[in-house]
Amino acid sequence: MALLQTNQLVKKFGGLTAVDNLDLEVKDGEICGLIGPNGSGKTTVLNVITGIYKDDGGKVIFDGKEIQGLMPHQVCEMGIARTFQNIRVLGSQTVYDNVRLGLHIRTKADLFNIIFNTKKVARENEAIREEIEEALDLVGLLEYKNELTKNLPYGKQKVLEIARAIVAKPKILLLDEPAAGLNTAETEDLMDIVRNISKRNTSILLIEHEMAFVEGLTSKVYVINYGKKIAEGTYNEIKNNPGVIEAYLGRGGSN
Repeated sequence: MALLQTNQLVKKFGGLTAVDNLDLEVKDGEICGLIGPNGSGKTTVLNVITGIYKDDGGKVIFDGKEIQGLMPHQVCEMGIARTFQNIRVLGSQTVYDNVRLGLHIRTKADLFNIIFNTKKVARENEAIREEIEEALDLVGLLEYKNELTKNLPYGKQKVLEIARAIVAKPKILLLDEPAAGLNTAETEDLMDIVRNISKRNTSILLIEHEMAFVEGLTSKVYVINYGKKIAEGTYNEIKNNPGVIEAYLGRGGSN
């Protein structure tokens, strides 16, 4: 049974159809890829799924429930986390505090307990500390937890955003070009991180232009162009698909 599905999903911007009757699904525990030329609508798909954009038709079904039209915080509370193409971290805050932001949906202490710093708050803060350190350890940043984020190199800022997303223990993680701008060693390390996240029973849908990254991680790949799905299957099945080759190299677009 699919954990996440889109059924005939549509998103328009004026006269432009950015997502055109798109069907895709990610099963529980699966790593899927969503690829296509620049401007093909990939990020728009994630924005509709996560409530940043309102759909213009179709359905988004998560864990058996329709979620199209929900606000982003509601989608997050249901168990969907994501990263963005452009890094969104607070440079003036520590690595630890950046990750702590990812737990805002799970903190339970009320105003009374916070003001009087009760034992309930102390227990919650200790649990939060353990979860943040676990997430930082998973992405290899535990030793940097007290460092200001602006002092981290680009590659570590990218994985910091992943740590912030996974600390809330989502059922599915949406990654938007996680390997963009990384060198070969950083990309290989990131692949190991994604595999380890998947082993925690977290499904993953990733957008990526680095094809070795897609090939090495995914069990299924969806290819879209001009918002329309043109192919789906394993990486080996889609890489020689004539429609995919044309989309990347022919009149349909460029890589």
